[in-house]
Amino acid sequence: MTSIQQGFPSVFKTARHRYCMWHITQKITDKVGSALCRDTDFLACFNAVVWDPDMEPSEFEEKWQKVILDFELEDNDWLTTMFDDRHHWIPAYHRDLALGCILRTTQRSESTNSFFKRYENHFGTLVPNCYGQSSAYTRRCDDYNNDHSFPELKTELPIEKHGAIIYTHAVFKVFQEELMAADSCGVDDFEKEEHVRIIHVIDVETDRIFKVRLDLRSTDAVCECKLFERIVLLCRHILWVYKGKGIGRIPSKYIVDCWLNNTHAANSSSSEVTINAPEQARNKGSGKRLKSAKQQAMEKAAKPKRLCAYCKERVTHDRRTCPLRIVK
Repeated sequence: MTSIQQGFPSVFKTARHRYCMWHITQKITDKVGSALCRDTDFLACFNAVVWDPDMEPSEFEEKWQKVILDFELEDNDWLTTMFDDRHHWIPAYHRDLALGCILRTTQRSESTNSFFKRYENHFGTLVPNCYGQSSAYTRRCDDYNNDHSFPELKTELPIEKHGAIIYTHAVFKVFQEELMAADSCGVDDFEKEEHVRIIHVIDVETDRIFKVRLDLRSTDAVCECKLFERIVLLCRHILWVYKGKGIGRIPSKYIVDCWLNNTHAANSSSSEVTINAPEQARNKGSGKRLKSAKQQAMEKAAKPKRLCAYCKERVTHDRRTCPLRIVK
């Protein structure tokens, strides 16, 4: 266990530590051999298993073992270690973790790096604010488009229009894609309970069946795919059920402030938030690091010796600090 893994729970008590999937998958060729990756469909099979967010843990483990057996990788120590650590990087074990549309790779940080490199190099500093002006300009453009234009609708469904009204253009695009994908869904079976319907929705694109639990009184819905739990947007399976039930608005329970355009975000704000300046912290590189007694002694011993004007010896002290003079 690394030091980060050990310290993470004590600092971030409500968060989960995860490995970077992108960096792990970049090592595959070196760990299993270039010939296997080049001459077989191993990479396609491997990626289909590890990247699928719709799998339950038991399904992932079954398919992982199949890939290992099919390509005779039972003795690969690295793959064995990665399987032992599967809870730290495989999406199947984080399906209920709200990522807020954070991507699974380093794309967001790489995008940030690319942005700053347009204005800075290794000789520069963070003093100029041209990048800040550019970022602010981009945000203003996005805000203006959200406030003064209306996205193109692809259906006449009231729920699509409702999404276009409340969401920013970028978020609405994702919502609209899920709504359009709902056309590829169908019903396989359903169950009845008091005030509740459990619809078995067939997803043709993924060739899977997901159960959607719908409360007829509140229109609350929960889907086994757990897309809402991950990115806080309704999935195609729930939207398919809503379309069938004639539900024309996104329930307020499934609308979060971070996805709303300026108009609706302001209306949904119920309290004023005060942000205070943080206390000054000693960050890396600020101030001087305190040296231990051992390090001070080592540095003193390493100093070049000089001629003391009092005792006439080549030592590390001078006339003012000469021990013989102090004794007398």
